[in-house]
Amino acid sequence: MPVGELIAAAVGLILIIVVAYVLVGSTIGTAETMASAQRDMTHLQVVQLHTDIAITVNTTLITPLAVPFNITNTGIEAVDLRYVDVFIINQTTNKSTQYSSVLGNGILNPKGVISGSIPLYFPDICDGASLSPYSIEVVTGNGIYNFSDFIC
Repeated sequence: MPVGELIAAAVGLILIIVVAYVLVGSTIGTAETMASAQRDMTHLQVVQLHTDIAITVNTTLITPLAVPFNITNTGIEAVDLRYVDVFIINQTTNKSTQYSSVLGNGILNPKGVISGSIPLYFPDICDGASLSPYSIEVVTGNGIYNFSDFIC
């Protein structure tokens, strides 16, 4: 009888140790996952804080077929142009037209090192006679945006 009690006590102790090991392991795994997610989120927020763009519309060259404008990266993060969307917004009707991937596949480097002029063709929006107020809004891949108003 005493041997049976010793074996039962030993098995019970082993089960308690295994359960404790599983609980501690899962707690550590959960903590590591949460710390990693928090680190990734902090990195994304830092990238957003370092991203800034400026838009200028060359109003002297606007035609019914094109609105030339420049996008200058005034932040310290490079902007991947594959993920930049350009919107033309009619401020009178609030109608917007989206131009995805219109800027190509390049990288707009930090500190305004690269600045390009990209014409947008939209004869159905700008007829040249109505003198309607419009905006060009540029949205980067990480959610930073800026806009510039013009008359067309």
